[in-house]
Amino acid sequence: MNKNKTVRRIAVSEAIFCQLETEVNRIKSSGTHFKVNESKLAAVIIKRFFKIYLEKDRSLLEKEFFDKKSYLEQLLKQSNSDEELQQSLGQFLRNSKGRRGRKTNKKKENDSSDSLKSEL
Repeated sequence: MNKNKTVRRIAVSEAIFCQLETEVNRIKSSGTHFKVNESKLAAVIIKRFFKIYLEKDRSLLEKEFFDKKSYLEQLLKQSNSDEELQQSLGQFLRNSKGRRGRKTNKKKENDSSDSLKSEL
């Protein structure tokens, strides 16, 4: 690594680190001419992600990290009138229905599995 570059650290879960470690070992088992470690491999993976996937996956990332509570707090602070607040909240509720995805029918599944258990 170039000495002039600033190095920043990121935290990864143990499972992710184990995956990186496994891949590093696979690469190194191919021969002694590979100079790679978990940190370098992670940097390359992140760089490739930014280059190839980030733009098309940005909306998925935004959905995953969207914080409804802070968004609603911001709506409350920015609203100048009750009417404006009602419009903002209405728009938020309409948009949030699309974010939820499909509803599952867990209650019916649980009820049917409970009835099967009682029959046994």
